[in-house]
Amino acid sequence: HRFDLRVPRSSQPSSSILGPREVCKSCAVYSASEAETSAYVFAGRSSQVGLYDLRFLSDSARTIQTFQPSCFSNLEDVSVSGIDVSKDRKELLVSYESDQIYTFPLFPSHITDPTTDDMISYSNNVIENPHFGGYGAHLNRFTFLKCAKYAGPNDEYICTGSDSGHAFIYEKNSGSVVSMLKADNSTCNGVVPHPMLPFFLTYGIDSTAKLWRASNPVHDNYDDSGAGRRRALHEQEYKKSTLVSRCSDVQVYLNKTASDPDLKDMAVTLLPDEVVLRSININGRVFDGLPEILFRSLFRTNPFNPGSDEICNDLRSLPEVLRSNYYEAINAIVEDDEVPVRCGMTELHRRISLIRLFHQSHQMGIRIDPERPWNLRSICHVEGRDDDSISPADLIPDSPSDWLAYDYNFSGSILEGGRALAKDDLEDFYYTRYCRFSNADRMTIDDSNSTEMEETSPFDASKAWDVLLETVTTLKEEGNTALQQGSVHLAARLYDKALSYCCAAFFNYPQSNLDFLSSHQKLLSKNAGHCTLWSPLLKAFISVRLNLSMTLLKPGIADIDAAHSQAYLALQDLRPFTKKAGVVLTGKRLQKTRQDEPMQTFQEAKELEAKAYFRLGSVKMQGRQYTSAMHMFEKCLQATKEYRPNSPPDRTIQSRLAEAKRLSEKERKKRRKQFRFAFGDNGSSEKDGKADHEIKDMEL
Repeated sequence: HRFDLRVPRSSQPSSSILGPREVCKSCAVYSASEAETSAYVFAGRSSQVGLYDLRFLSDSARTIQTFQPSCFSNLEDVSVSGIDVSKDRKELLVSYESDQIYTFPLFPSHITDPTTDDMISYSNNVIENPHFGGYGAHLNRFTFLKCAKYAGPNDEYICTGSDSGHAFIYEKNSGSVVSMLKADNSTCNGVVPHPMLPFFLTYGIDSTAKLWRASNPVHDNYDDSGAGRRRALHEQEYKKSTLVSRCSDVQVYLNKTASDPDLKDMAVTLLPDEVVLRSININGRVFDGLPEILFRSLFRTNPFNPGSDEICNDLRSLPEVLRSNYYEAINAIVEDDEVPVRCGMTELHRRISLIRLFHQSHQMGIRIDPERPWNLRSICHVEGRDDDSISPADLIPDSPSDWLAYDYNFSGSILEGGRALAKDDLEDFYYTRYCRFSNADRMTIDDSNSTEMEETSPFDASKAWDVLLETVTTLKEEGNTALQQGSVHLAARLYDKALSYCCAAFFNYPQSNLDFLSSHQKLLSKNAGHCTLWSPLLKAFISVRLNLSMTLLKPGIADIDAAHSQAYLALQDLRPFTKKAGVVLTGKRLQKTRQDEPMQTFQEAKELEAKAYFRLGSVKMQGRQYTSAMHMFEKCLQATKEYRPNSPPDRTIQSRLAEAKRLSEKERKKRRKQFRFAFGDNGSSEKDGKADHEIKDMEL
């Protein structure tokens, strides 16, 4: 509304400058130049932002320009939640509820100090301007007034709040997240930067506002070179992914999405590594989905928000937060709920992938090509590069979803990746405001190691499987090297990363544009999710599971449940190939058979089965279940005998079996003694037999 300070309250105009029935949630006063009086205002209504001339005395001010993202088509469920204008008054920033952030050019780049006459001549009555750039990886749906602000001396950054309680600070040129502050225990509504000093004020749902100061990024004693960053990254503690902690639940969820018609029609979908499956256990009951929101008020810190529970710079948790945000958006489609991002999953996925890849490159101290950020092998610059400072495994994207959908190796109809800017339509605007480098200083990308195919080449699915095998083999070998060097956490992290690529190939889910999975997905559907074609990649997949199972038992991690799960899943993957030589089990319940399978398949599968039983025996030994361990080692010897019938039994297995028998007998005697003490020792053989029976039941 406009208010005339010269007239009483009863004489004030009753309607909004937008019109009698329009609602405005955000506005920003605009001056054409520093010398002019503020006679204009930007005001948001639904999906549009208008620039209005306040000098008109009618109820509705004159509309000079309108601005709307090109991905919107007058969406009724999208509304403006924040507006800001750049310091030079040539760029507009708009944040949307149930969507993300967009920038709009106000004037051509050659106008250095726009005046009223420039504005009127440029507007040509009313012009609807599409956006130039988009920013987003955060969610904005729980509160309706999340603002977005320019920050920095020259508006180099864009900052906003989010539903996860984080304050996101984006770099305007690249679209990457340079800082993510855990600013609120529930929801962060906004960030207010100081106009000159490096200070930020954040506010949200809780009862406090926080003042942040931008300082040196690291401690003086910390090595911030590229090699130092990589060493710090390799020394981080291993955290299990969902594919390790809840692998079976991930497949169940993906089976549910496979039948969803909305996801089948999407250009990009949910890969196994992006499933989060957030839930909380309260008094033995697990709550997820809608009850999550109902339980938010019961906790001082939101248990469903990923990342740190403390107020801090939480940039290290950025990949986890982005994965959670994308999962929420996809899950809203699956559950027929309100989608938190209305611009579409393809654009959201593109931005999240770009941000994750920039984050990965920043952790390694390298700079990447923003046009093809997934191709980390094309390194533009490596700070302090040594001969052994960077490994091939470091140059593989941490998330398969950030790579596969954008590479010609995996699809004949790739998605557009990298930075999304309207630079073709506004080339001068881009080079003067967004491009860091002049034409003479452009980076030269080394494509000598690039695995991408030319767009004009026909798509070859076999090439995709070869690239995946090379990727998984690289991660597996680097994990083996790390394990030999005693870097247990690094080895587990590399095996976990290899699993994410294997699961992208062998899990059943909507394939979207991943054309190389077309025939393979049909095969999985026919065989209840079992892969019944033996291949080098499947063999590598099972080997990675077994290596990870062994690593999880090492001191420093010692996760018995996860180790048992990986060994058990390896046995399940081997089921179709270990029944009988020359035979493969097929069908929905693996009740059918396929004959004439090469003998090599049976031998390789049996060798891996023996290793799986050995891993399970080791798990049982560490869990003090000696009788079960004894059975596992006996099965290991039997499997070894089947694929090596003329070779003597393995001494290591025999030694472990003998140890399991000895400890099992020792445990049996100990429990028999405890049983006799509890029921009285009268030397009765009948009671001894009963005790042995009870002890055996307890062990089993």
